[in-house]
Amino acid sequence: MALCVLLCSAGTAMAQLQAAFTVDNASGCSPLTVAFTNTTTGASANATWDWNLGNRANSQIKNPSAIYYEEGTYTVTLTVKDGGQTSTKTSTITVYKKPQADFSVSPLRGCAPFKATFNSNATPGDGTIKDYFWDFGDGTTEQGIDKQTIQHTYTFAQKPPVKLTV
Repeated sequence: MALCVLLCSAGTAMAQLQAAFTVDNASGCSPLTVAFTNTTTGASANATWDWNLGNRANSQIKNPSAIYYEEGTYTVTLTVKDGGQTSTKTSTITVYKKPQADFSVSPLRGCAPFKATFNSNATPGDGTIKDYFWDFGDGTTEQGIDKQTIQHTYTFAQKPPVKLTV
């Protein structure tokens, strides 16, 4: 008669470590605040978190956040170490180029009542311009998507500080 022996190791099998995370804002305008939620699987209570947030900042907490001030694309890396296992996950954060407000006016001078036409020469950056806000410097403002070119009449002599916000 043959005797068979089965040898088992003590303890439990280690789960496969898989670094993962989500972000609440992967893109937007500056300053862009991003909260990272660690969704790593297979990690024990002894796991360590090493975040490179891509903006010259690092963190060792499980769920960090960061603020991105400069336009551009940032690579975020989470490295999780647990016992002899290491897992890494990367993702990108994009901070859009801001629109640049600029305008021209014609004519530049005249007698009151003086009618001037303002034309936006604004550039949209990485997006589209969704709204124009004109401040004519005399207490009058105009706002709207269809306000790229607009006329305004000044009723008294002045040198108004006109502003355009896009």
